[in-house]
Amino acid sequence: MVPTSHPPPFPWAVVIEAALYAVLSVTLALTAPSPPPALLPLTVAAVVATAAQLHGHPADALGLAPAALLPAIVCGVVAPATGRATVAVGWYVLVYGATPHRWRRAWVVEAAGISAITIVVAAAATAASRGGDSGWGGDWGSGWGGWGAADAAWAVGVAATVRAVLTFWDGSLTLAEAAAVAHAAGGVARRVVGGGSAAAIVAAAAAPTTATDVPAGVPRVADAVVTAALLEALLVGALAIPASAAGRRWWTRRRHPQSAPTWLSVRRGGSGSASDNGSSCGSGGDDGCGGGGGGGGWPGGVAPPWWVVTWYAGLVALTAIPTTWLGTVLRTRNPVGVVVTFLVSPRGHAAMLVYWAALLAAAAGFGAALLRRRFPRKERGVPPASVAAAAVTAAVAAGSARSSHLRAAQVVGRKAYHLLAVALFFPALVATPLLLAVASAAALALFLAVEAVRAAGVPPGGTLTRAMGGLLDDRDAGAVVTTHMTLLVGCVLPLWLRLPPPPRGAGIAVVGLAAVGVGDAVAAVVGVRWGRHRWAAGTTRSMEGSAAGWGAALGLCVLWVGADAGGSGGGWGRGWAAATDVGRWAAVLGWVSAMEAVTGQIDNLVLGAGGVAVALLVGLGS
Repeated sequence: MVPTSHPPPFPWAVVIEAALYAVLSVTLALTAPSPPPALLPLTVAAVVATAAQLHGHPADALGLAPAALLPAIVCGVVAPATGRATVAVGWYVLVYGATPHRWRRAWVVEAAGISAITIVVAAAATAASRGGDSGWGGDWGSGWGGWGAADAAWAVGVAATVRAVLTFWDGSLTLAEAAAVAHAAGGVARRVVGGGSAAAIVAAAAAPTTATDVPAGVPRVADAVVTAALLEALLVGALAIPASAAGRRWWTRRRHPQSAPTWLSVRRGGSGSASDNGSSCGSGGDDGCGGGGGGGGWPGGVAPPWWVVTWYAGLVALTAIPTTWLGTVLRTRNPVGVVVTFLVSPRGHAAMLVYWAALLAAAAGFGAALLRRRFPRKERGVPPASVAAAAVTAAVAAGSARSSHLRAAQVVGRKAYHLLAVALFFPALVATPLLLAVASAAALALFLAVEAVRAAGVPPGGTLTRAMGGLLDDRDAGAVVTTHMTLLVGCVLPLWLRLPPPPRGAGIAVVGLAAVGVGDAVAAVVGVRWGRHRWAAGTTRSMEGSAAGWGAALGLCVLWVGADAGGSGGGWGRGWAAATDVGRWAAVLGWVSAMEAVTGQIDNLVLGAGGVAVALLVGLGS
């Protein structure tokens, strides 16, 4: 069964989260020059549906408001032209989230049918909100209740993508997270086909681009490369991962008919022993078997050589599509040369690449030393996830307080990656934001490729699964491990959305890094170690953690304002204007901290996206 949300932190979280999104939605509808049509009716419907499900299914109720409203709010402030379509998809996910699970079986028919219904509802609401202007008249291309063919097709496509993500990435994302991913995929598709930045790039090109004139057109080259990298990520997520699972399921069934999984079962806690599944899958080697707990566990043994060769050939072939698109947009026969020149030619890029390499090497060395210290030589052959899981189980069984220390150690280990992201991203955000945008988009494609390797069961899938196992939690129990990807997206999403930025960076680009990289990490570490006053019974989130996270995130924003990375000139010399910016950042981070305390979604994703909307609504950025 597809979850609508993760379990809520505490019952009142349902009400508070819905209220936080409703406040943003109403503010957008009342203050924006071009708010999404019919956003207020959607907001009312989301609140009513949340209240209706609150008593019977609180976990489902918690997911309804973010699923319906968050994409509409973000698109409404970033890309108002997509307002109608996003509101229509909001109606779709709202109806889907409130629908009994037994009605969700024939997903293709359901997606098409409910998409059509919600388009009619949104179009009618649009016509009513405008007092009937354009109404139902006009032709299909120019207007149907204010709709065009492109809007209708995009809405249907995104709605179907929501359902496809929930099916093919089984258990990995909640309804709200799937809605956000589907809108992101739709945004990439718009850019690729020319409805977004691709047309602007071509129109802005004064002359054909070659591998020698990149510095003259750095912003448009960066925007094109980001789009190409995101297209590659989209192709890997939509095609490579489901195809990998299907192929692996096929050869596993042929080799071990009784042990073949039903779908993309690279689940946490899966067993890799022969006694459990009747296969020859062991705990060692790069056989693609997950090994013990922690995101692995697929029977079948060593992948056939023909499957390994075919799979890697197909993955490499996928890169031809974004490469060809990039060459077409940049009007060059050598897009790879353009990318290489972009990476090293502009001022500061080469130095930043050296800094990144040195920092990553130091982090890898420190991690290896820590692993050797925590796991003696005789235990290094045992997957770290198995050791950690056994220790936690033993501590809980004994009723020992050591379980809380183990949990604290796991939280600190996970949040260390947040601090590494800050160390990697913040200097680049100030000095080389375009390079950061390109590198982070490429990293997202690489992360998805790693998940495809794990799903396919090809080397080094087993090693990757075991290496990741000790850092996974209950939110990584689905088919695809997503938290590291959402960390990346949450930190750099504002930068992707605001390309091309001003010469010294986008004004709101730091909001994701402050909210996710600093605020979330500090709140978790302080809360788990020193938190004494919980927000409510049954939640692990504390007042001390929230306050510390807010203060640390605000400190990063103060540095951002002082560095004048928003490009307005003057830094702290702006006086009252700079102080006003700090006050606005404090308000933005207040909303983010409140959302972090109550959300049932992957906070890396919703805090970054919601922070963008709040920052723009309070007047930060361009």
